[in-house]
Amino acid sequence: MQKPDVKIKDWIGIGESRPLCSPLYAVVCNISHDDIEVVYLQNDHKPVKQEVIWDGETWQFNTNSGITLREGEGYEFIQILKNR
Repeated sequence: MQKPDVKIKDWIGIGESRPLCSPLYAVVCNISHDDIEVVYLQNDHKPVKQEVIWDGETWQFNTNSGITLREGEGYEFIQILKNR
């Protein structure tokens, strides 16, 4: 499957959708060449920014690339998440 085109502020699902397990939804916050970063709320509370990669079928987290956003960082993306 071809990598989907995404833009800043697009919602994307991370991981597979299967019975009793839905993807984690995140907002695209940065695109640089083939690198894409998203913001999501960990446990519906802590804002995290993490790089994702397209594995040919789904978006997956790039391991060990997540950072907790400090207060004030990524505010516009956090508001999008909270107003979902």
